[in-house]
Amino acid sequence: MAEPTSDNKITLNVLIEDDDVHEQMFNVTVSLQGIFYDIHPTIQEVYWKRQQISIYGLRLYLGNAPFEQVGNFQLSDEAYLSGVRSVESVWPSGSDVDKRLVHIIVRPRSKQVTKTQRTTTPPTAKSDFDQFIEEFSNTQLNFIRAIRKTTSSTAAAPKNFRAQQSGPDYINIGRPAEKAWFPIVLHHPVFGRFLARLQSTDPIDPKVYQHTSNYFYLSQNLYAEENNNSNARDETIRSSLERLLGGTLVKNSADGVQADGVLAGPEATYIQIMEMKNEIGTGSSDPSIQAAQSYSRYWGNKATFIFTYDAICSFKLSILLNPESMSTVQM
Repeated sequence: MAEPTSDNKITLNVLIEDDDVHEQMFNVTVSLQGIFYDIHPTIQEVYWKRQQISIYGLRLYLGNAPFEQVGNFQLSDEAYLSGVRSVESVWPSGSDVDKRLVHIIVRPRSKQVTKTQRTTTPPTAKSDFDQFIEEFSNTQLNFIRAIRKTTSSTAAAPKNFRAQQSGPDYINIGRPAEKAWFPIVLHHPVFGRFLARLQSTDPIDPKVYQHTSNYFYLSQNLYAEENNNSNARDETIRSSLERLLGGTLVKNSADGVQADGVLAGPEATYIQIMEMKNEIGTGSSDPSIQAAQSYSRYWGNKATFIFTYDAICSFKLSILLNPESMSTVQM
């Protein structure tokens, strides 16, 4: 029986690809304000309880197909429900949900049948999860020990960065192309919400336009201080960006790193890190690589490592290039 829904929740009929719609369809109750990635664990849990089958690597497709037609339904790219897409973008309210349809069709990458008696939870899930966390933690600790051997600026130098990327302690920033991993939205729902807001077409506050215009005007005067007085240049940049970035940027050191500016959050966690160059090619390293190296060292610091599990946030790396070539990279 479907759970009663409140105004901000809806109940959707779900079918796993190739399953019998009359015998194996099930439903899930989800929040309208959530994104489709949030639904994955619920689908996995409900399906396991009903079928004793674990499913992994889910891809969700919009069905909205009558029961008798779902067997011929084609899972096309146009029907794919991106994990960062909001539920309400498809079903704005409960009145838009037709209970006579299969709303979501799921294509799992793999299935695993549990050969044991039916229980309320997967019998090996806890031990498998604990083993995964232990291996993940050991990998993190080994990586942190390795990066502490050099500073972020030294590690970002082209020769040193190439050596790091060819070894076991590489970073997944897509350089080279094969050094990339799963999309960041899979690590925590907050990243999906951040990307959704980033792609929003909602009007921008006029004050943001004004602060941006003021910064562009100020940035034209920075060339004279590129080599002669970088500290004065950095302070000018930090103070001019406070209103745009939402806080006071300061210089703060950690093990092997002192970025051009940081903004700290609760428990001294770093929520913004900024590296500045006047032009691409000045200095001894690519600013985007140096920003990534700085990120690794700030969050790998002994004082903040304990918070990486509990204080996951929408992190921003700002690479400022002045003036005409200025751009900002956000993560």
